[in-house]
Amino acid sequence: MEEHELKLETAAGDDVSQESEGTSENNSNSKMDFKLNLRISADPDFLCIAQFIGTFGLLLGIPPMTLDTLEDGLESNKSKSSHDAYFDACSTAVEHLLISLLKRCGILSNIEKLTETLMEYFRARDEPLSSMIANCTNFHELEKSVKLKILKFVCLSQFDENSKFKSEFNSQYSPDDLRWLPLGRDFESCQYWFIAVSSLLFTKRLLLSNLC
Repeated sequence: MEEHELKLETAAGDDVSQESEGTSENNSNSKMDFKLNLRISADPDFLCIAQFIGTFGLLLGIPPMTLDTLEDGLESNKSKSSHDAYFDACSTAVEHLLISLLKRCGILSNIEKLTETLMEYFRARDEPLSSMIANCTNFHELEKSVKLKILKFVCLSQFDENSKFKSEFNSQYSPDDLRWLPLGRDFESCQYWFIAVSSLLFTKRLLLSNLC
């Protein structure tokens, strides 16, 4: 969502490779601290989810959601002692999104039973995500990385488990309809995508061999 965060990640990676052996350990720790503080929008999985909702939300009949709401809802793990109305609303919106997506796969749930439903859902599919949420009673208490994996999995499950969606998808979309083309590539072999509705800048580093 913020350009400078994504550019810093690339810069940090470049700095690590150029540091001498004597300073590599300190630089590694610094890079780790930086990654822990990254907004979730810097994760490629977030872009995958954003593209899925933006492309197929209308076809699925799910409520519209801004990327800010999606991001803040996944970031939020507010406890009752530090209640924040805005983040609580964003987290609830993400929970309702999950419930809607599960319903389209034939799985009924509600906010109170969402974590339990998800655990049974993943356990039935032999997914390791079931163990990641086993000791959690509320979805918003999960680590943001786990919530991101859950939402991505349920989004992509629509292609296999939502027969109505799968049929309409095959009849309405061609491969070209599903690709976000990059704006361009810089001299460091990074490609850039710009999502105008949210000013989200996403970069992907390519191997030099891929440029040939």
